Amino acid sequence: MSAPQAAKLHRRVNLPLPDLDASPVRFVAGLRPKRRGSYRIEAVRQGQKLVIHNYGHGGAGITLCWGCAEEVLDLLRVSGSSTPAMPIAILGAGVMGLTTATFLREAGYLPTLYTSALPVATTSSIAGGPWAPSLVDHDPSPAGQAAFERLLRRSFHAHERRLGQGFGVFRRHLYTPVPSLSLAKLPPGLIPEPEQLEELPFPTVPGPGFRYDTLMIEPPILLARLEQDLREAGVLFESRHFRSAAEVETLPESVVINCTGLGSREIWPDERLHPLKGQLAILPPQPGLDYLFSDQRGYVFPRSDGVVVGGTYTYDEDPTPDPEVGRRLIQEMKRRFGQAPG
Repeated sequence: MSAPQAAKLHRRVNLPLPDLDASPVRFVAGLRPKRRGSYRIEAVRQGQKLVIHNYGHGGAGITLCWGCAEEVLDLLRVSGSSTPAMPIAILGAGVMGLTTATFLREAGYLPTLYTSALPVATTSSIAGGPWAPSLVDHDPSPAGQAAFERLLRRSFHAHERRLGQGFGVFRRHLYTPVPSLSLAKLPPGLIPEPEQLEELPFPTVPGPGFRYDTLMIEPPILLARLEQDLREAGVLFESRHFRSAAEVETLPESVVINCTGLGSREIWPDERLHPLKGQLAILPPQPGLDYLFSDQRGYVFPRSDGVVVGGTYTYDEDPTPDPEVGRRLIQEMKRRFGQAPG
């Protein structure tokens, strides 16, 4: 162990344990838009329209949303197809559509969101919320790596600027028994190096671990605030479900931003795009918990609306939650926290 690592070793100061027997429990599930090889942020011509695709971010939509929105704005500005106060169509009202609309409106454009589901009913609303680029592929070439790091930096700083502003963004410590594979993807200097712990700070969880300083974004708060701000600014939300690129051609706007996630498969077939199902068990709120915990078995993320227990990743087209899977998640975390045999 190096001297700097040794200097970062800390002894345990016990934190309160989650009550994993609390009830009632809600079970939810969502289909993440996982695209093999890389997410897609790309401008293409379709007939008389410019279409900018922004989808395929897997389980990192909340994490990458602001960076992706800024990237879309960059593509729009260099396209030669836009002018100030120009109407723009945005397909989808999940976190990608809402943040893109926010940046476009602030830049002087006139976005309209076309969506088949309000933000509270999108996949984005069914997310744990820690700031970490999990379950997302990116182009490993030098240019692709640079673009991915640019998204991460832009998005982190945009979330950070909203701390304490009612967007559901909080600083949190993440505790793990092993180094986080997701946070290992971050460019140097974006968050502090993890602190190495002699013992994890839980009386019933033996062994060493790591503490990361990161952000927690609560999707229900973030989505509601973004929608509220856009509506108050006069941005329109129109109910519309698109089944083909030909239907998109009927829109009056000459520029279309595609933020439909898995819906992109129906409009623009993409064989690299697949659903990655994640299931959550949500226990009642426990205000005394202000940390995050994850390991290879699952995770526990306390939020103001409940304690989120999750950690499932299956390729599945069915968004229906399976209560038995949720109960297994809770049982696994009970074993991890010494609240059940095993």
